[in-house]
Amino acid sequence: MMFARGLPRDARPEPGSLPWKYGGDDPDALSGARARVDQILALLAAQLRSQQKSGSRFLLGEQLSALDLY
Repeated sequence: MMFARGLPRDARPEPGSLPWKYGGDDPDALSGARARVDQILALLAAQLRSQQKSGSRFLLGEQLSALDLY
C-alpha cells in the first residue's frame, strides 16, 4: 500500500489513521492486504469476462447497477 512506503522506518502511523487501522506498520499485514486486493481484483475481472461472454455490458445482470458506477 502506498501510504506505508512514505513513512520513515521509525515512524508509526497515527492511531485512528487508515494505515494504523489496517496494520500499516506491520509488513506481514501489508503483504496480506496486497494479496487480498489481488484476489478481489481477479474476481472482479473474471466476473466482467463472464458477463462480456454472455453479451452483457454490466458487472451483474442485464442492467446498470450501483456496482457498475463504483
